[in-house]
Amino acid sequence: MAWTAGEWNLQFYGAGDDTATTRVAPTGVAGNFRAYTNAGSVNKGVVGAFGAEQD
Repeated sequence: MAWTAGEWNLQFYGAGDDTATTRVAPTGVAGNFRAYTNAGSVNKGVVGAFGAEQD
């Protein structure tokens, strides 16, 4: 089955910084995704969310 369309997005959280003297990674990320297909006469889809946190 091939997916017809979909999209995803994410957002970084925390005190991330990227300057000439410091490079600090964000402490978290969260987002969601979705995809669907209308193969034949049946519509099918999937949705979900994700998140991660740096210890």
